Amino acid sequence: MLQAHHKTVIFFDLDGTLMVNPFNRQIFPEVFAGLAAQTGRSADQWALEVFGENARRMADPDPANFPATMDWDDIIATVAAWHGATFQRGTLPPLVEKYAVPPYINTLDDAVSALRKLREPGHRWLVVASMGLSKYQNPVMKALGLYDCFDDFLMPDLNGYLKTDPRFYERYTASGRQLIHVGDNYIHDVKVPKQIGAHPVLRLPVRDEHFVALDPFKRPPLIGEYGAMIQFYPDSTHHADVLPDAVVVSLQELPSVVARLER
Repeated sequence: MLQAHHKTVIFFDLDGTLMVNPFNRQIFPEVFAGLAAQTGRSADQWALEVFGENARRMADPDPANFPATMDWDDIIATVAAWHGATFQRGTLPPLVEKYAVPPYINTLDDAVSALRKLREPGHRWLVVASMGLSKYQNPVMKALGLYDCFDDFLMPDLNGYLKTDPRFYERYTASGRQLIHVGDNYIHDVKVPKQIGAHPVLRLPVRDEHFVALDPFKRPPLIGEYGAMIQFYPDSTHHADVLPDAVVVSLQELPSVVARLER
């Protein structure tokens, strides 16, 4: 439970920020190949339609069932039924358990050590803030040693909202604590956190020497040069009207960035 000594709450995105999950490396290719074998449709055609259905749900989510927006079991079963293919709901969690081992999963930037350094001062509360559902994320976090680094978990199936909805964070927004949000997605981890009064920190693993040499708080105005590396970053016809407070090229920069934000 959040206590008075927890003066800072730090939200963390998972995929692409702290870890790589097994979906793109193994689960999706295996499932789409299986569906292709049942039909005359290629694995690529299945992928396009499945990801398209996810995008449709994201654009117009059903408020009565937000978790279904990110439930790959339900998405794949729905699309399979459209084409007379068989896909049993409940297939994916066992596959996640099966493939929650290297080389299908890994942490980024020695994430566990960075999280442990953040906990050392003792006044911080670390919270997972993921669009993914717990049945897909928890086995991977546990296998990578990430799960026990956190004090709380925000996911659509646990709190009833998508990460793009400010209500996703409502148990913390009235807490009076300093809020910091770390992630790699422009909309999820920069724009929405700004709306709830959090300080966004963007993970952008650029290797350009000039960018790396800059202070993390001097990097935000330059992120447009690397927009292709940032999920949901506006295209060239739109302006990125919100910038993160800081940009880290590695999670190992986080402890000092967080300490400076706290000051």
